[in-house]
Amino acid sequence: MGALGSGTMDYAAKHWSGLVGTYYTERWRLYLGMVDKAMAAGTDINCTQFVARIVGLTYTWMNSTELHANTTTGDALSLSTAAYRKYMPLLPGVAAAAPLRL
Repeated sequence: MGALGSGTMDYAAKHWSGLVGTYYTERWRLYLGMVDKAMAAGTDINCTQFVARIVGLTYTWMNSTELHANTTTGDALSLSTAAYRKYMPLLPGVAAAAPLRL
């Protein structure tokens, strides 16, 4: 898997380590940079160019040999609980269907 032009998108045979901090961060940086340029020029984003750049970024990331940390940082339970308590009240009906159970 991962051959350029194979149609495989948004996948990598790697552990989660580094996925958000490297791969997804770069995807968002690319997207927001293109949005910024398009807005400044008063044009739409060139979707063909965006997809081509994402495919290139994905291929490069999947075939990278960069090592990523395999230890955690922070307290995932505390952070997710705080996010749940902050945002669930903004979703009427959902909070009742998905109560917090610790």
